[in-house]
Amino acid sequence: MADYNAVLAATGDPGLKRIILLRLSAVYQEKKDWPKLVSMQEKLLLIPGVDAKTSASANFWLGWNEYRLKNVD
Repeated sequence: MADYNAVLAATGDPGLKRIILLRLSAVYQEKKDWPKLVSMQEKLLLIPGVDAKTSASANFWLGWNEYRLKNVD
């Protein structure tokens, strides 16, 4: 995890950021660390020119978290 975060902090490459954020998201999902999963999904949406599939997936997980928290509005 430290290596992923170090590379993420050091790179400006949007493609590499996307890959690392997706991997970190998967780890946090496996650990059921929902706040960190949400943070990764929000960071994915901030990547300039992120592809539609990644954007749709990130929005799904953000919506799922709101539902999990019973924030259905």
